[in-house]
Amino acid sequence: MIPDDPVVLAGELQRHVLDRARQDGELERLRRGAYRAREAPRDEHRSRTARRRAEAVARAAHRQLDADHVFSHETAAMLHGLRLWRAPSTTHVVQTYRPLGARRR
Repeated sequence: MIPDDPVVLAGELQRHVLDRARQDGELERLRRGAYRAREAPRDEHRSRTARRRAEAVARAAHRQLDADHVFSHETAAMLHGLRLWRAPSTTHVVQTYRPLGARRR
């Protein structure tokens, strides 16, 4: 069973549950080690779908980062509910130390 939280980290589920949910198409990968429940198709403009996905990616990054951090640029504007030309394709994060390794990108 997949938790109700829109963002699921790989470490929160047993490996076989995660694998089964991915195989069954219940989970969508947001970034390394982070997933969300796959959304049912909606009758809406694709920009709204892209924005919801970008918000989920930012939420996943927030949950995965250990150091103090803030979102900046288009990501911060989006999270504050401002209108954008398009959803950010990159999550902009400022943190107190330089990231180490692939996990922190």
